[in-house]
Amino acid sequence: MTLVEQILPILLIILVGVALRRFEVFSPSAIESLTRVVVNIVLPSVLFTVFLEMEMKPAYAGVFVVVGGICLGLYGLGFVLGRLVAPHHPYFRFLFTGLEYGMLGVSLFGGAYGLEKVGYAAQPFRPRPVASA
Repeated sequence: MTLVEQILPILLIILVGVALRRFEVFSPSAIESLTRVVVNIVLPSVLFTVFLEMEMKPAYAGVFVVVGGICLGLYGLGFVLGRLVAPHHPYFRFLFTGLEYGMLGVSLFGGAYGLEKVGYAAQPFRPRPVASA
């Protein structure tokens, strides 16, 4: 599968969305209803399927610890910056930990490679072996 074949469906989906919005095909209430369906039904279903089919190994524990540490560090940074930048915004610190795997990562990866391969995005990075010449 070439890069163009992977990116083209995503670009087409984005362009269709822009066109639907520009020509006001859906009313604001319909868009809100569709958003609720996607966020409350489709996304949890896809994530459930991914985690159901994901191969868990003890070696992945390090990835969970590192990601958890990064999220805690970002939460701390958001807490400190929140006091300076937005002292009256109670949720400011949580915005730093939203790494968008669910809303953006799953949909883009699934659009590029197919939903049956979304589980690969949840596995730790493994460099490809170098082919001998």
